[in-house]
This record gives sequence, structure tokens and C-alpha cells, in this order.
Amino acid sequence: MPSYTDQPTCPICGHVESNAWEINFGPGMEGDIEHDCGACGETYFLSRHVSVSYSSKPIAEEVTQ
Repeated sequence: MPSYTDQPTCPICGHVESNAWEINFGPGMEGDIEHDCGACGETYFLSRHVSVSYSSKPIAEEVTQ
């Protein structure tokens, strides 16, 4: 069974859903739904997991000449 993949993958036929962000998981970034496969039509349980990271750096001071 596919877990933590980059795109939703049907555990029945292996079809990869190419438009993952169009799937409605409800409010928020993460969610669990029952999803119908776009290829075989079977319904399966689908979860979206989100990971967020941040970067920071100082703002360069303007050089006065």
C-alpha cells in the first residue's frame, strides 16, 4: 500500500492522481477522505500530510559610499 508519496496513488490499481491539489480534503492543509480513483473507480481512504519548513537570513544593510 503506498504511503507518504508525492502524489495520491490508488492502492488498488496503482493510478497516480496528477491533480492532487484539486482534491477537497476539507478545511485546513491536512485531511482524510474517501476518494474515488480516477482510473478504476474504486473508493479508497486517502490522507494528506503536510510538512512546513522556514528559512531566515538577515536583511543586507545598504552600503553607503
